[in-house]
This record gives sequence, structure tokens and C-alpha cells, in this order.
Amino acid sequence: SSDRTVRLWSASSGRWQNTLRGHRGPVLCVAFSPDATWLASGSGDRCAKLWSSAALWKCVLTLQGHRDAVTSAAVSSDGKTVLTSSEDGYVFVWCAVAGTILARFGMSVVGRGGRDDADRGCAMNWAAMAPNGRSIAAACRDGLVRVWSWQRPGVGDVADEASELLRGHEGEVFAVAFSPDGTKLASASADSTVAIWELPARSLVGRLIDSFPLIFDGRLRGHRGQVLSVCFSPDSSLLATAGQDTMAKVWDANTLKCLTTLAGHSGCLTAVSFPLPAPSVEQDLAESEPHQVRAAT
Repeated sequence: SSDRTVRLWSASSGRWQNTLRGHRGPVLCVAFSPDATWLASGSGDRCAKLWSSAALWKCVLTLQGHRDAVTSAAVSSDGKTVLTSSEDGYVFVWCAVAGTILARFGMSVVGRGGRDDADRGCAMNWAAMAPNGRSIAAACRDGLVRVWSWQRPGVGDVADEASELLRGHEGEVFAVAFSPDGTKLASASADSTVAIWELPARSLVGRLIDSFPLIFDGRLRGHRGQVLSVCFSPDSSLLATAGQDTMAKVWDANTLKCLTTLAGHSGCLTAVSFPLPAPSVEQDLAESEPHQVRAAT
């Protein structure tokens, strides 16, 4: 929230549970780890924070290094790393234990007086890590999707040139998402479309060092305004999008057909997600409601 806090609510009862304080600027993004034991947050104060359920949701790590607002934060599937993007034009991979920077991806230019500044034209709106942890994609303000290969060879790796520049959008790219099965990458844009990029299976399981071959697979059209958020369902069969037109849409991730349009909000939708499977949920309930979509303004 712009009040510099993160609030936790019960998904079942809708009741407030906790308020997390510590950021010195508006909180712009939050994301739970896959097992819901960690929460990452990013703020206009240029910091990301990691909160632990084991510590009663106290902040256990503050990640400092970005030179501008943190626009996205996520915990890797193995819980060992945190991924952040920033308006400073960089994506950082952090060690979730020590808080050190493992890798830095972005583009830089040399400013006046020889100072190395981030290229403001390439500010990062969002970043995502592939399920296998070997590839990182960023949604960029200049209308490109940048993808880097990362082999985790050591600490402090720097890559100022993307392995792949994905061109196809005609406006700013706001969000990117890898499918959980690792076969697709989706990007949402100000041009009112969502592009789907196919990830060849041999590329994901092979070496990703010199290039990251992506094939443009199709484009989802249907929104009547900027598309601000995109996500895949846990089984990778569906794709949900949300946008400026106050609507959320659910698409078949294989046929790229719109299955349903969710209308009801009166303002711009800024986020959409599918709930993660809950081990405690009874099987019959899981089967009766296999896909739910949550959208936020």
C-alpha cells in the first residue's frame, strides 16, 4: 500500500491477520514463496524485504542495492533466491539467506562525469524466473522483453546484454510470466495484447549459455486497454490477464481462445492470479473448483 505497509488477510474468512511495517516508501509489489512460508515485498524506498512466517511475519532480511523503486519481487521455487526488478533498469538475483547479490542483469550507459547510470529507457516493470531457475525474463518500459540465461556459476555475475530481445509489442511491457511447466512465456503490454512465446523443450533442458531461442507462438487480443498483469494457472493449461478496461479474462493457454471474461470491477485492474494448490484442501473441493481467478484493482 501507499501507506508503506503490507497487510495479511485470511483467504478463507477475509479477515485481517497482520500488518507488516518497515518500508519507508509505498509498497509496490508482494509475492509469497511457493510454500507460503516467505513473503517478499518491494517498495519505492529502493529496498526489498523478506518476511518469515516462522518469525511471526517479521522482516528477516532487507535487500538494498537498487537505485530506484523496486517494481517486482519474487521468491524462487526452491526458496533459496529472491528476484527483484527496478526502475533503475536492473534485475537482481539475491541469496535469500545472506542477502548478497548473486547476479545482476540489465543495461547501463555511462553518464556525465563517467558515472555508470541505468538506462532510464530500459526501466524494468516486472521480472520472472523460469521454473528451472536457469532463465530470467523482464518486462521493459521500452517495449521489449529481455531474457537472460543464468547458470549460477558464482556470486556477483553481471550481464549487461540480454541473451534474447523479444520484439513484437508496440507499447510498454508491464508484466511477464513463465508457465509452471516451463514451455511458454507470456508478456502483457500497453498495446492491449498479450504475446505468447514458445520455449522449446530442448532449450530448457540443454545448455543456455550463448542464446535463448524463443519462438513467437501467438497473441491474445480482446482487451480494450493496456494489459497490466498476466499469470498461468498452476497446471499451465490456462492464462489469466487483467487490464485497464476493468476486466479480467481467462484464456486457453494452448488454443489461445478466450474462455471467459470477468467483469465487475469499476476501476483499472492491476493484478490477477490463480490460487496455488493447497495441500490441506479436501480432494472433492479441489475437483469441484479446479480453477479460480483473483483480480485486484
